[in-house]
Amino acid sequence: MASITLNDGAKLPVLAFGTGTNLFNKDAEIQVKQAIDAGFVHIDCASFYGNEESVGQAIKGIPREKLFITTKVGNKDPRASLEDSLKALGLDYVDLFLIHTPIGTPPKENWPIMEALQAEGKTKSIGVSNFRTQDLEELFKVSKVVPAINQIEVHPYCINSILPLLDLMKKHNIHAACYGPLTSLFREKGGPVDTLVKEYAEKRGVSEGNVLLRWALQRTGGEIVTTSNKPERLQEILRVPEIEPLTEEEIKSIEEAGKDKHFRVFMKHMDE
Repeated sequence: MASITLNDGAKLPVLAFGTGTNLFNKDAEIQVKQAIDAGFVHIDCASFYGNEESVGQAIKGIPREKLFITTKVGNKDPRASLEDSLKALGLDYVDLFLIHTPIGTPPKENWPIMEALQAEGKTKSIGVSNFRTQDLEELFKVSKVVPAINQIEVHPYCINSILPLLDLMKKHNIHAACYGPLTSLFREKGGPVDTLVKEYAEKRGVSEGNVLLRWALQRTGGEIVTTSNKPERLQEILRVPEIEPLTEEEIKSIEEAGKDKHFRVFMKHMDE
């Protein structure tokens, strides 16, 4: 599995199997096992998804060093949230622990707790999710440790609204974890990027979905969080790092076409 090096030196697998959205409040055991059997090693969880116990059943018995587990704060108390997640997952530590949203989880109050949990070995790396530029700036006022990750919605129809955020993240060596990368294909089909994506897919002999995943990988230099309940699609996703890279012109053309439409599926505060 291809990986990137985070600002704390940890290696992060660039493809993560997400347990939210389609698996929200559902038993995820079969799907997570299927993803691991396909070759995924990074499982992205959250207390809010309501299925960590079933994820724990799926990973039970697998050597801990073979997996990379991410989870996220589920309430205002990061310590209590992580303890609950560790119990549900059947783990002693997670590889990455994120503040799921700054809304209701004030970063100035909670980031020092995140740093303490990392120092105690309860999590290897710490980061945030759905943080805007102003949220990161507030966090920087109290942080001793810079977040390793900001997990955010990334696709052609929202990229132009987060350019200042991506610039700030790059300045501080905070990698993006991209969720919702297939939005233009499945939720907003018929939009201005479709023709380009189809052209680039045919040129490479790959699916349009894989072009969008490759675009998100290259555009951010981060990781992708995605999901599928189809074994053949999981195998296809795992080939994304191996397909012919998009050219700079192709990356820019998708971004430019995306300017003609703004659409955000999740976390509407990101547009505030």
